[in-house]
Amino acid sequence: DTIAIIGRTEKECALLHDALTEAGLSATFIHSKQRKYEGGISVVPVYLAKGLEFDAVLLMDVDEQHYEVTKQDAKLLYVGCTRAL
Repeated sequence: DTIAIIGRTEKECALLHDALTEAGLSATFIHSKQRKYEGGISVVPVYLAKGLEFDAVLLMDVDEQHYEVTKQDAKLLYVGCTRAL
C-alpha cells in the first residue's frame, strides 16, 4: 500500500517528515532535490504531487491560513485531492 501525506510547502513537509522519523515511522520525503518515489509512506509538497498516485492521501493544513481563495490555490488543492487511486 502507498500513502501520501501532502503538505503546502517543502518546509512544512520537512518538519512533518522529521516528526514521523522521530516517531519511528519510515517515510520518503519527496522535495525539490529528491524526487525519487519509493512507495510506502511519502511526504510531499502539493506542488510536487502532480503525476503521482497513491492508495491513500492525507492533505495537511487545508485551511485559510495555508491556502488562499485564488485560482492557483484551487488548482493545487485539486491536484492534492486527486492523487488517490
